[in-house]
Amino acid sequence: MSKKRSNKQTDKPVEAKTEEVKTEETKVEESEAEDTVSDAETENLKEDTVSDAETENLKEDTVSDAETENLKEDTDTLYGDTDTLYGDTDMLRSSTDNLYANTDNLTGDGHREEAKKKNKLLDNLGLKILALLCSFVIWFVVMNLEDGVVTKTIYDIPVNIINGDTITQNGKLYNVTEGETVDVIVKGPRSTVENLEATSFEATADISHLSVTNSTTIKVSLNNTVSVTRAKKVSITPVNQYVILSIEEEVEKSIPVRVITTGSASDGYAIGNVVPTPNMITVSGPESVLSNIVEARAVVDVSGAYEDVERVVRVGCIDGYGAAVEKDNVFLSANEVTVSIPVYETKEVPINITTAGKVHDGYDIRSINFEPSTVVIAGEKEVLDTIESIDIKDVVVTDATSNIEKNIDIVEYLPGDVFVADSVGNEIAVSVEVAETVELEKTLNTGDIRILGATEDKNYEIVDPQPLKIKIQGFEDEIADIEAVDLNPRINLEGYQAGKYDLEIEFDDGDNYTINGTYRVKIEVRDNTP
Repeated sequence: MSKKRSNKQTDKPVEAKTEEVKTEETKVEESEAEDTVSDAETENLKEDTVSDAETENLKEDTVSDAETENLKEDTDTLYGDTDTLYGDTDMLRSSTDNLYANTDNLTGDGHREEAKKKNKLLDNLGLKILALLCSFVIWFVVMNLEDGVVTKTIYDIPVNIINGDTITQNGKLYNVTEGETVDVIVKGPRSTVENLEATSFEATADISHLSVTNSTTIKVSLNNTVSVTRAKKVSITPVNQYVILSIEEEVEKSIPVRVITTGSASDGYAIGNVVPTPNMITVSGPESVLSNIVEARAVVDVSGAYEDVERVVRVGCIDGYGAAVEKDNVFLSANEVTVSIPVYETKEVPINITTAGKVHDGYDIRSINFEPSTVVIAGEKEVLDTIESIDIKDVVVTDATSNIEKNIDIVEYLPGDVFVADSVGNEIAVSVEVAETVELEKTLNTGDIRILGATEDKNYEIVDPQPLKIKIQGFEDEIADIEAVDLNPRINLEGYQAGKYDLEIEFDDGDNYTINGTYRVKIEVRDNTP
């Protein structure tokens, strides 16, 4: 591919290249003297400048891109004239040294380019710093808007009384009349304040240093549920700042023990009378506190019970309003009681009510209503088996002319060892409606009288066939439409022989009427002739 050239011809391109390199060195030196190059010159230099990677290659006997193009032609020749070139090694080495020098200059120019780029980062440094400060201010404002300072009121923080022994060791007792709890107003960052509750605080009152009014200051602080860093940013202002005491002598009194049951026994069972042991306890403390205590109360859950229950439970003091009295200076002779609760089987039975006596003439009992109509009772199974109903027969209506209403205690109609286990209670409500009645006459034709016991060999004839006036009494709206024939009038002639008889007419009894008087007819019985 290459042509052989003489050594002289080979030296000329190398010398020419050396001249070009020197020219480049001269340009670089001039450029350094002027201490700057224009952007256009920089672009030209970039074309004539080799990259760092190419510089490394030049350091390994290579030249810049522009030189490489020229050297490629020489290289082709050199490949063919290798033996000749070996003879001119010294000349090439000299040329290579010049190329190294040129490369160093070009590399130095590259460093200036990097320095210029760095200078651009420092351009308008003041504006850049100002922009950074503005960004910080905006961030600070936004963060304060999201977590700004807010105020919140926290209620009912329990106040812990400390050093109370300074009073009790002198044989006295104290009672907190004001300041058992404290309310505070807190102020601080939203993220902290919004999460604060009464349990986040610790309130104390040291009663070892009381004022002449028996009061002392309440101190409130955040407890360890809030970090120290957050706590420092929160201010606390108590709304009520003082605890006020009354200092009294210790007194005692006895109170009854009352047991409250919760839940229900199993289906078909009921609990009996609850028995606490002891049933009375002694309570001691300040007189102002004890005056409000009315009982000691214990609570027992009997849910699902089907056999007798016996448990040991704690008791607490209760005031007249049913509220618990929880005071550190109130002491009970027994903090626990043993509760025994019997459990019985149950049975549902109906209730029957009848009246006693007679209402006033011209009046009658129109209806008897009562609720409940059935009741659940409990007791020993053997006793329950003997009870089929509860019969109440003593609702007195004697001479009544108006309605009677009363409540009746069912317990009075039960055996002593049986009790009402129904949730409706022991009483039933009874209402007896008493209304005025009227007497109406109904016409009875003798032909409407039925003859009972007649035989075919006899002939029966009513001697006086005149209609009869039957008087019936009842509530007008109920008897107005009743006819005499509806009363089923009849006479019974069974076994009667021929002859004349005066017989009483029989009528059906009615729930809503009464037949006043008796009514008779004359009848003749004859034998039939053959």
